[in-house]
Amino acid sequence: MLALCQARGAALVSGTTGLSVDQKARLEAAAAHIPLVWASNFSLGVAVLHDLVARASALLPGWDCDIVEAHHARKLDAPSGTALTLGAAAESGGAHPHYASLRAGDIVGEHLVQFATAGERIELVHRATNRDIFARGALHAARRLNGRAPGRYRLADLL
Repeated sequence: MLALCQARGAALVSGTTGLSVDQKARLEAAAAHIPLVWASNFSLGVAVLHDLVARASALLPGWDCDIVEAHHARKLDAPSGTALTLGAAAESGGAHPHYASLRAGDIVGEHLVQFATAGERIELVHRATNRDIFARGALHAARRLNGRAPGRYRLADLL
């Protein structure tokens, strides 16, 4: 799909996870020629959560950071791509996140990022109850990406 978008000069919206180092490098190189957004999750709420986690981790040096994620029983990867992306946001502010993964029933997706220290705790939570939110977010990204200059955009950049 990336090669087709490059050949046509079209924008690319991708949520494919599990990319190899080479595939990630090709995305980065393509951003010099086309506008693209890659996200592990196209929920607009998760895009906001990502920014909140980065801000909280920068403002709370030395606090413990834990990420607990839950998905349906058939999900194979653990921690999820979204949990790892939230962990990278926490790391950008100096936190060192720990992960816990739950797989049960038909849970669409839940992510809790907790910052804790002696005597207090902050919890940032996102719960997806319907998979339609991911399609709506990808369509939102496509509409907002259309006509932009080449470059790599975050979903949060397109809110």
